Parts: sequence; structure tokens; C-alpha cells
Amino acid sequence: MIEVEKKFEADEALAARAVKGLERKKTIHLEDIYYETSDFALTSKDNWLRNRNGRFELKMAVLRGDRNTRHPYDNYKEIEEENAIRDELSLPRDLPFAETISQAGYAPFGPIITDRAEYKDGAFTIDVDHLPGGRIIVEVETLVEKNKDITAAEERLASFAKKRGLSKEAHYGKIFEFLKINRPEHYQALKAAGVIDKYYPE
Repeated sequence: MIEVEKKFEADEALAARAVKGLERKKTIHLEDIYYETSDFALTSKDNWLRNRNGRFELKMAVLRGDRNTRHPYDNYKEIEEENAIRDELSLPRDLPFAETISQAGYAPFGPIITDRAEYKDGAFTIDVDHLPGGRIIVEVETLVEKNKDITAAEERLASFAKKRGLSKEAHYGKIFEFLKINRPEHYQALKAAGVIDKYYPE
């Protein structure tokens, strides 16, 4: 499946309005540890290997056009099964996963902490993320099976978000914010690669 998602800036009042009348599915404390090589071979392609609360995941960008042209939606294929991750990264299967990625040169960075409340409304998931420092991001997500369905899904998501009062796009997520503060060399490498685009605020 392909995630089609968009992030919006919010405060407590706006976040409450965005989920008014919806059932909260779960509340979770997220602790993400990301992994990367010394030359940023993975994230420079907008692919992200992480351990989220003890479970490994690989998010791989579904590219659409030039990276230097801002696209307001995030589209990723998410892989959660460890052997499927090994296959995508051309890693062997004969060792425990953590040992395998370490031997392949992937080193951890983080953690990135989020307190998340998840809501559902039909085909849409709304995540209200509280980040350290008080920032609130509301993320709206839906899923499609094929690349050809992405544009229509983005249009449906835009209409849904508008009805929920969400309009101020979050130009950067928590991972880019973390990199800028804590890993400036990594941040600059992703800017040079076009993963962090020219619209990212300095």
C-alpha cells in the first residue's frame, strides 16, 4: 500500500476542532530511532529506516517529478516485514536484523519522540502529534494500492482536510526539524539532494 499524507500546523484549539465528533482509536507514545550510513545513502533518496517502539520499518518515497519542485503531499510505500526490508536494501537473511544492518554500515540516530492521538473518519486517519517543545502537527493520511490512484487520493484528502478546518501546511516534519538542530551535516546533505526542498524555512 502507498501512504498519501499531508501535515498541518495546529494549536490545541484547531486540533480539537479537526477531530470533533470522531472516535479516538488509540493514544500512543512513539520513540523513533532512525538508521543511516555515513554517506547518507538511504535518506538522500528520501527513504527512511527506523525502529519505532521496537519494530523496524522502511518508508520508501514514491517519487513524482523533480525533487526541486515542491509537492505538498508525502507519498511513501511502507514496509514492515523484516525480510522484505532486507530484500529492498539487498541485505542478507542469515543474521538477526539489528546485527545485519549494523554490519551493513547503518548507524542509529535519534530518538525522536512524539505523543500521538489517532482518529479515524472513513478512509482517512487523523493523527494529532504533540512534539517536544509544544509544537502540534495534525497529519491526515489515506492509503491507495497503485501509483495511478495517488492524484485522486490527494484531491479527496484536500477536500477532507478543508472540511476539518485544516489549512496551514506544515512545510517540515519532525525528522527534518531534528536533523537541522542535531545533525546539520546530514541536514545539508539532504538539502543538496533535494529531499529537503527550497521551501524549507531557514
